[in-house]
Amino acid sequence: MKAKDTESSEWQESEPPEERKVTLEDYQQLIIQMRKANVQFQQMCNIPSGELTMLLTLRRLLLVKAFVIPSDIGDAMKLSRPAVSRMLHNLERKGYLEMKSSEEDHRYVKVQFTPRGKQLITEELEKCCMLLERVKERMGEREMNRFLHYYSEFCAILIDEIL
Repeated sequence: MKAKDTESSEWQESEPPEERKVTLEDYQQLIIQMRKANVQFQQMCNIPSGELTMLLTLRRLLLVKAFVIPSDIGDAMKLSRPAVSRMLHNLERKGYLEMKSSEEDHRYVKVQFTPRGKQLITEELEKCCMLLERVKERMGEREMNRFLHYYSEFCAILIDEIL
């Protein structure tokens, strides 16, 4: 079995894609490509990717809920309470979020955007949408939709396998 993993790429290319075994090289290439894309994407953004992810998560949650508490964010992002707390306080210090005690139950803290945070997330989303539109133009709408479908499915299965 190990012999197949180290054989030449010529052997790998001769098999139909659906029958080809996943190799160490496949894994390495996946990690390298994901990292390169993440680095390039990060250079395009005005804030660190972890903070952007938290702001996008908050935005998504606020579309379906009247208010959001830190544990909602932690559940959605699969982060520990201390990690969520640190990041929320950091975003609050930067002026993107505000956290207020719930008037109904003072044990809960509600998280919401400040006007500055709303502006930031709007600008980042507009920039990303323009980028994705250019990618779609080059890739073609059908191929872009297929990629997004398969990538989404890939990530869901990968997460399921890890957990």
